[in-house]
Amino acid sequence: MARGNVTKTNILACALRHGGATFAQPIELLERALGKQAVIDWQPMQSGDVPVTFVDISKLARQLGYASEVRIEKGIPQFVEWFRSRATVC
Repeated sequence: MARGNVTKTNILACALRHGGATFAQPIELLERALGKQAVIDWQPMQSGDVPVTFVDISKLARQLGYASEVRIEKGIPQFVEWFRSRATVC
């Protein structure tokens, strides 16, 4: 990725990490909102995996005028509700 570019992946990572979300937190929130337990196949660390990452969203805020208005604890249940209202299978 060229320096200064903002990709969808970066935006997602920034959004998930805003406010200090852990790796497991989105999974736990989805489980709660869906009323189902995730089946997780934990694997050993792979070459290139990192044990901890941190995201600074200040550059995103400057470049896109991004400011998170909904914390992850509220946003994931809202997403599940929105998705269910439009999905025919869920």
